[in-house]
Amino acid sequence: MRPLPLGAVPLPSSNLVPAAPPPQLPGVFTPSALPYFTDGFDGAATSGAAVTSSSGGVPAAPAQAPSLEDVAKRGAVIRSGEHGQSVRKLQQLLDAGLEHHKVPVTGTFGPALTKAVTTFQKKHHLTPTGNVNKGTLTAIRHAASSGRGSDAVKVAHGVLGHNIAQLERSGPLARYLDNTNSHVSCANFVSACLQKAGLISAGQHSDLVTGLAQNLGHDPQWKKVSSHGLKPGDVVCFEVPGEGHMAHVELYAGHGQFIGSNNVNPDGSQRISQGHVGYHIDAVYRYAG
Repeated sequence: MRPLPLGAVPLPSSNLVPAAPPPQLPGVFTPSALPYFTDGFDGAATSGAAVTSSSGGVPAAPAQAPSLEDVAKRGAVIRSGEHGQSVRKLQQLLDAGLEHHKVPVTGTFGPALTKAVTTFQKKHHLTPTGNVNKGTLTAIRHAASSGRGSDAVKVAHGVLGHNIAQLERSGPLARYLDNTNSHVSCANFVSACLQKAGLISAGQHSDLVTGLAQNLGHDPQWKKVSSHGLKPGDVVCFEVPGEGHMAHVELYAGHGQFIGSNNVNPDGSQRISQGHVGYHIDAVYRYAG
């Protein structure tokens, strides 16, 4: 090689090529690629952009929950985020078995159900995981079927479809029913159901809605509660147009329906029926034990 003249600058060799930057594939976000995002490091903006870009912003569909039979017999567990008929049934059971809590029946295991399950587990000395395994399901089923307030509803269901006049003469409620006007016997019927279920004494029986409400209000085992979040077995007093406040009473049967002695016969006499009631609710009494 010839020596360069004094002051000359060497030129780069024509056969030296600068190294090419590493290839980047659009839409693929690996840890090594993260620094190429605009914030220059793997920070909140970068990670969020990567997740959003790769997922397209579409949340995953909730998983199908195992059946209650699988939970009871095969060791399955129902968890938060799952959905299906078993979750819906679980919500219905908890709504009936968990005092002072209204459990929405949606079919999806969301935060409300997680809270209800955890509350139930703590109350029944179970590990508060928020999930439903065999032990928790067994306890929930027992609580839903053995709530004292709902015992009166079971009594009422046993005579569903019978005329009140017939029940006063014979049948399981004959000894508890007074011989009243068969056109006006709603409080007589509810009182009889409560008596047979062991929730009130004979001295608390009343054939008047106001009388029954007063007796329940003075009993420390009963409490007056809000009309929101009704529970099976609640005694519900209604205002009837043209008759005034505290003019009718029925038992809440669950799922928006009531059971009581109603004027549904062609001659205007009463029969035990179940259904929705469109009257304004005046008062609700719940057995607290």
